[in-house]
Amino acid sequence: MIDAFNPRPFNVSTRAGFGSPDSSFRVYPAAGGLFFVVVSLDSKTTLQLAGGLIGVLVAKMLEKGTISKREQYIMDLDSMASLKERMETNRYNFRIPYGEILGSRLEKFRLDLRANSSRTKARWTLRYRDEGKTKLRYAFFTSNDDIAAAIPLLESTLGDRHQTLIEWNEKKQKYVKMKKHKKPESGTSDALVEEDEP
Repeated sequence: MIDAFNPRPFNVSTRAGFGSPDSSFRVYPAAGGLFFVVVSLDSKTTLQLAGGLIGVLVAKMLEKGTISKREQYIMDLDSMASLKERMETNRYNFRIPYGEILGSRLEKFRLDLRANSSRTKARWTLRYRDEGKTKLRYAFFTSNDDIAAAIPLLESTLGDRHQTLIEWNEKKQKYVKMKKHKKPESGTSDALVEEDEP
């Protein structure tokens, strides 16, 4: 269950390469690291590329149903009693221990062929040992709520290994590029990192 003792999970999506479908993940922060649970495989991009105009129309029709199914699936994941249960839902789920993360950067999204959506708000670059195993290097945020959940978690658990290059602009009601980069305090630690793996 998600409660006051567990940090709020957040959603990211990623693309393996141009023309490949996006994978969506629900990221659960816990004592053993960041746990990536597959939420769905988005076929919209593949349909658009393969079917031209007809593919675009079919993809738009399927999008509403896909979103509601994904939201229901996320609610079901969050209601599961343990992280172990969530990790067993898909064989492609994986974990990145905090100690394996070499660097992390959250920045304003710029035009990038690896992202499929004009709604993309930020890009998360993640460097870690054994990257080739999971093939996750870039992740994209499409929700301000997910960004708001990720920033404090990444800053507190990764300390000076993380850079946040965006900030909330109250007037524009969106995340914008940070004018002056604020580096996290050296030696920042979090209880999540120090505890044992669940």
